[in-house]
Amino acid sequence: MPSQHRYLFLDALRGVAALGVGLLHAGHIYLLGYRPEHGVLAVDFFFCLSGFVIAHAYEEKLRGGMLARRFVAMRLIRLYPMIALSILLGAVFPLSLQEQVQQHISSWQLALFVVTALFLLPAGLPYHLEAYPVNNPVWSLFFELFINAVYGKVAKKLSLRAAVAALVVLGVALSGAILQQDGVSAIGFTSYGEFLLGFLRVSYPFLAGVVIFRLTRQHPLGETGNWLVPAALLAYMLLTTSLRGSPWYSVVCVLAAVPLIVAMGTAVKVQSQGLNRVFAWLGTISYPFYLLHLPILRAFSFHLRWFGGRTSLGALAALLTAVVSAQALTYVYDAPLRAWLTTRFLRPLAALQQSAQE
Repeated sequence: MPSQHRYLFLDALRGVAALGVGLLHAGHIYLLGYRPEHGVLAVDFFFCLSGFVIAHAYEEKLRGGMLARRFVAMRLIRLYPMIALSILLGAVFPLSLQEQVQQHISSWQLALFVVTALFLLPAGLPYHLEAYPVNNPVWSLFFELFINAVYGKVAKKLSLRAAVAALVVLGVALSGAILQQDGVSAIGFTSYGEFLLGFLRVSYPFLAGVVIFRLTRQHPLGETGNWLVPAALLAYMLLTTSLRGSPWYSVVCVLAAVPLIVAMGTAVKVQSQGLNRVFAWLGTISYPFYLLHLPILRAFSFHLRWFGGRTSLGALAALLTAVVSAQALTYVYDAPLRAWLTTRFLRPLAALQQSAQE
């Protein structure tokens, strides 16, 4: 099996996709002339990349007897600390809630949104708001944890043939949903119906990532140092302003371009240590940046409205602050907390499983 360092470039692509989401939200919040509407496709890329990476890291372990509950616990420990922090940070600047309903949000409603979001419950939907109003990107983490749990249950039984067959069915269904919803931008968080379609939106790309892992394990792609092509394809897919509003663009990207970019990325192996450090850094900040950038953009927007200032400079300052915060909080909060949780909960669970097997 390929060694882990081979996939540093995939970490870099995750970072590029996260920054693309940041640019999309900055364009809307700060009313900038440049709004990369296709940045929403970054989420579908995350799901596909997650399928590949998780299959690479855990499939043999799950087939070898790892308990599904231990796998889910590992995923919760990996993802939840930053989810919780982003929700609490998002509660400090609920400005967007007032804009969406054009009225004051009471303290108890805000508390409701915070508490329910901490349990990953989409409490915004009954109020005709986004599923997680205090920090909208949390919706994708709900579906990420859902598909992780499903994968933990079925990984050891799911054959490649069954996975490909399911992928075809899911692809047809997702294409219909995208065309019916006039794109992917609302799928997963804007209403009850679209929230339910989120289960379809996560299932296809995640399973595509798993299939890519299995196919490349059986038939490894030749290594290449050409990282510019997949990076340019991803950047163009997310940042272009052409074909705005075209659901067919979303269909082609989700069903074909996203899996293609992930597959191409698995073959990239760069010899430059400096470039690899950049790739690793992009991977490190990608997840915390994705979850933290929206509350930070709101905070800067709030101050700009009160004190004035150029919105483009404010957007740039907010995005840079989100990058620095992602880097800092990884080391002072996320990594230490995850290490403690692993010691406190995972190791006893692993010992219990080992004793049960003996």
